[in-house]
Amino acid sequence: MNKIIFCKVCKNSKVYPYLDLGLQPRANSFLKNNKNCYEEYYNLVIGRCKLCGISQLLFHPKKEKIFRE
Repeated sequence: MNKIIFCKVCKNSKVYPYLDLGLQPRANSFLKNNKNCYEEYYNLVIGRCKLCGISQLLFHPKKEKIFRE
């Protein structure tokens, strides 16, 4: 899991969390009806840049976890 350190738009280092929805499963990751399936959960925290005001996710999974091809 990668944590955002700088704003994605203006590269400012002052990005503050304002909405924490806790651990959430990835969207559109359907599990088979199998008791042995493991579902991964990720931090869903939204932050706001103090300089440009844009809202952005503060954590995102590694691209290998999201895209398979």
